[in-house]
Amino acid sequence: MTEQTAIREVVAIFGSREALENAIEDLQSNGFDRTQLSLLASGETVEETLGHPVGDVHELADDPKAPRSQPLERPDVGNVAGVAVGPPAAFAALAAAGITALTGGAFAGVAVAALAAGGSVGALGAFLAKRFTDDVAQDFEEQVAHGGIVLWVNLREPEQEQRAREILARHAKERVWSHEVTV
Repeated sequence: MTEQTAIREVVAIFGSREALENAIEDLQSNGFDRTQLSLLASGETVEETLGHPVGDVHELADDPKAPRSQPLERPDVGNVAGVAVGPPAAFAALAAAGITALTGGAFAGVAVAALAAGGSVGALGAFLAKRFTDDVAQDFEEQVAHGGIVLWVNLREPEQEQRAREILARHAKERVWSHEVTV
C-alpha cells in the first residue's frame, strides 16, 4: 500500500499571462524556488488525464488529480528557439559542405550549399520554435477563457504561507487561498 502525503499549498488564479509571470518573478525574488510552483497543464492534458474537458478552472484548483506542469521562465522560451534553430542549422550546413566537397564541388559551391542547407533547416527550426511559443500562449488563453490561469505554490515551511498569500494577492485577479492536498 502506498503511503499518502499531505501537502499544503497556496492557490491563486490569474486573469492574464502577464500577471502570472509578474507573480512568479515576485515569488522568486522573495525566496520561493521555481520547483515549488506548478500550473494547470494544457486543456488536452487535462482531458486525457481526467476524462473530461476543462470546465471552470476553479473546479480544478482544489483537485489533487488535476494535471500540472512546471512554469517556463521567459528565457526558457528563447532557449527553445535557440535549440530548435542553432544546432540543426549548423549540422545541415556542415553536412551539405561535406557532401559537396566529397563530390568534387568547387569551394564556391560548398559555401552556397552550406548556406542553403543551414538556412533551410534554420527556417524550419524557427517555425517549430514559433509553434511552441504559440502553443504555450494558446494554453494560457484557453485557461483565461475558462476562468483564469491556476498557480499552485507548494509550501516547504509553514512560514512561507503568509508571504506567498501576500505576494499572490498583489497579482491575482481574485481571492488567494490555501488548501491541503493528499498525494
